[in-house]
Amino acid sequence: MRYIHDGDSIILDAGSTVLQMVPLLSHFNNITVMTNSLHIVNALSEFDNEQTILMPGGTFRKKSASFHGQLAENAFEQFSFDKLFMGTDGIDLNAGVTTFNEVYTVSKAMCNAAREVILMADSSKFGRKSPNIVCGLERVDKLITDADIDPEFQRALEAKGIEVIITGEHHE
Repeated sequence: MRYIHDGDSIILDAGSTVLQMVPLLSHFNNITVMTNSLHIVNALSEFDNEQTILMPGGTFRKKSASFHGQLAENAFEQFSFDKLFMGTDGIDLNAGVTTFNEVYTVSKAMCNAAREVILMADSSKFGRKSPNIVCGLERVDKLITDADIDPEFQRALEAKGIEVIITGEHHE
């Protein structure tokens, strides 16, 4: 993955999309990873590379195997990271990055703790507006998505200064 380098400090959110990239982290050394996801911590602990893993603590949600709440938010606010890799339930050109998750405030804290926000979302999320706003699109630096992105939506995102990275093949 060309967006991570040895020595980077990164935040990984607890979403299933981000979990898919975790095996790629085994190729990097001296990385620091902070996540609220127990699934991600368990996956990272299987690697032999040099890494530091940080967890925020907080209220454990069994459904997502992740930590949330004020304690988790406070933990993220104490740090500064190079990058955040984050999934989403919806991307709206006006509202920004949105989610159905009622404990979205930890995602907001993650955004505030990262110098660069890299959003990971498949094209089904575009134009969807969920009730909770995580951050505006001005906070997103890169979007990693599939080849089914609508060209007009891609142009609109690029006009907002977001680098759109397309992976995979187009499906009809």
